[in-house]
Amino acid sequence: MMSNIKAPGCIPDSKTWTSLIFGQCVAGDVKKAFNFVRAMVKNFGITDAGLAFEEVVNGFFQQRKTIEAYKFLFKMVGRHSEAHDCFSKCPSYVRNRADVSKLFVAHEPESVNATAVTA
Repeated sequence: MMSNIKAPGCIPDSKTWTSLIFGQCVAGDVKKAFNFVRAMVKNFGITDAGLAFEEVVNGFFQQRKTIEAYKFLFKMVGRHSEAHDCFSKCPSYVRNRADVSKLFVAHEPESVNATAVTA
């Protein structure tokens, strides 16, 4: 499939990539979808990747792989604060899941946990 995407004269846009990512998630191949997101970000930057991120995170959740969803976000954005920023832009049905909230709280730096307790 990747060879067809990169064929001469075929220039996929972010919507094309997002559709491919969605299809891979529906097929249950979230790892391939993750690789497509990496390729999409490499080609277009992170600006148009929000929906693609959501598709992969939802794919991980559908497979009950919450830790992998967190690792995906963390790898894609690189730093904890950016992962939280990306998390805050996820739909409410993702943010409000108890297992997801616990995951983000469990991985906060000590200084953030101390501040949250005293605030």
